[in-house]
Amino acid sequence: MAVAGRVGVIVQARMRSRRLPGKVLRPLNGKPLLQYVLERVSRCARVDSIVVCTSTEPDDDPIEAFCLARRISCFRGDHDNVAKRFLEALARFGFDPFVRVCGDSPLIDPGLIDEGLEIYATGCKTSSTLGFKTGSTRRCEIVTNCLCGTDSPAGRRAFPSGQSVEVFSAETYRRGYARMDTPEHFEHVTRFFYEHAADFRIFNFTSDDRVNQVREGILAPAGSDDGVEQVREGILAPAGQEGQGESLPYRQVAAVPRGGRSEENLCRYRNDYAGIKLSVDTRGDFDRIAEVIGRMDRPHWEYNWREIVDDLCAVSP
Repeated sequence: MAVAGRVGVIVQARMRSRRLPGKVLRPLNGKPLLQYVLERVSRCARVDSIVVCTSTEPDDDPIEAFCLARRISCFRGDHDNVAKRFLEALARFGFDPFVRVCGDSPLIDPGLIDEGLEIYATGCKTSSTLGFKTGSTRRCEIVTNCLCGTDSPAGRRAFPSGQSVEVFSAETYRRGYARMDTPEHFEHVTRFFYEHAADFRIFNFTSDDRVNQVREGILAPAGSDDGVEQVREGILAPAGQEGQGESLPYRQVAAVPRGGRSEENLCRYRNDYAGIKLSVDTRGDFDRIAEVIGRMDRPHWEYNWREIVDDLCAVSP
């Protein structure tokens, strides 16, 4: 099923970096790191347009020049209020929904972006174990793969760093932005929505095959009339956000079905990718990604994230 609106990917990029200045345009095996991101995102089947979103600071002039030379749309806005920058980009380009991607993720899997958009377009089909009617469909406002459940050991990840996908309804983003009130909200773009998850219909998809098959994990607002008896609050295990070099404490509000908790927590993984980093924060990250790409024997965009992890990356114990 196709999304009704114009689907856009907003790639967040900047030249300033505390640990690796200029990393997004740093040559990586013969071409700028940002070019890898754009080449992979351009392979998404469900995306209509891509915009690189940077600041109006002179430091970021090279990013605009890079985009102009390649006929890629570039939007420039406030340096510190990144959330406002996204809001203005939405107004300029009319995306609905939009996907947020970090510019320091040169191996982002276009298949994950398409998966998130498919879930957004078709709704969240839930199994009866969650207390919803079998086969019922909920329209999601946000689809993400960045959350981790309360029952998972701290620090676990459903996907490696550098594979984060967030799909937002434009109206939902505008509504949330109007309520943001801290510097952290404005800097980290999506943090507010996870801290106030009870107010939004959020679906978290995971790398666990069984959980993906039944799509367990809709985070429903309080007062929902879809068979949810109550709402349970808990602290999410830190998931982190690429490009920021830190972990952020998110709040989770998970739906609890009539008759007790679901038989499996939405993020109880058979796989744990906390030790694998496919984003670039440091020189060490950059060199490791360069080594991975150097071992590829076909175009980099033909490798999905599992192939990169299983066949090309040394998994940390």
